[in-house]
Parts: sequence; C-alpha cells; structure tokens
Amino acid sequence: MSITYLKIKLKSIAAEAPMIRREERKCRSSTRWMRKNPHDEKAFNATLSLWGGLHTHRMELRAEQRSAYLAYAFLRGRTYSQVEPKPCWVREIHRPGAPHWKRVRELIIKYGTGDYRDKDAVDKTLVKWVKDSVGTEAPGARTFAKAA
Repeated sequence: MSITYLKIKLKSIAAEAPMIRREERKCRSSTRWMRKNPHDEKAFNATLSLWGGLHTHRMELRAEQRSAYLAYAFLRGRTYSQVEPKPCWVREIHRPGAPHWKRVRELIIKYGTGDYRDKDAVDKTLVKWVKDSVGTEAPGARTFAKAA
C-alpha cells in the first residue's frame, strides 16, 4: 500500500471522532429525559449501553490516531522529536502514556514501501528512530517485535 492510504486513514479518524461525540450527546440528552420521565427501563438501559459503547469507541480512536500519526511521520522521514517534542515517558507524567508501538509497527509494515515492508528492518529502524530523537529508549519499543 501507499502512504497516501495512511493519510486518508488519519483524516477519516479525525472526522469520525466529532460524529461519535455528537451521537454521544444525543444519547446523553435522551437518558436525561428518560430519568425525568420514566417510561421503559429497557429503553433507558439500551440508550445508556449505547452511550457507553460510543464513548469507549471514541477513546479507542485516540490511541489509533496517535499510532497512525507516528507511523505517518516515520514513513515521511520526520524525526520523533518533531512529532512529539517531549514524550510523556521523558516528562515522567502518566497521561497520555507511551504509544502503542506494536500498532505503529503494524501500520508501518502495512503502508510502507521498499525496506519498510521487511519486519526486521522496521524493528531496528523504529527503535533507532525514537532513541536518536529523544536520547532514551521508549518503554515497550524494543518488545513490540517479540509480541507480534
């Protein structure tokens, strides 16, 4: 595949989040109405369950978008410090956590061309990419190859 497909993936994820947020608001407003005017408890629980599912999906999109963005930057030749100037493990704060390096690796292999189709080459280059930019190794960056 081409890096253009990854760019389209990033744009579609970015467009999906506001749509989900809008649907969440609709569910929230209808559950508020149902609490004030009790009708059907099954409908209330179904709406509440729908809101929970939408909310969870939107939270999962954040991690996917970050992984896709890191893979896109890697394939375009950007340094890691250009993408994330002070990563969270360097700043020693808990949120938002280290990237999902396994997913970044999968996206690089899927959308990369040439040498980036080879898993071993991607593993070595990805670890070096982070270490050269930040000066320290990312947590979990070395183990993603073993788990895949």
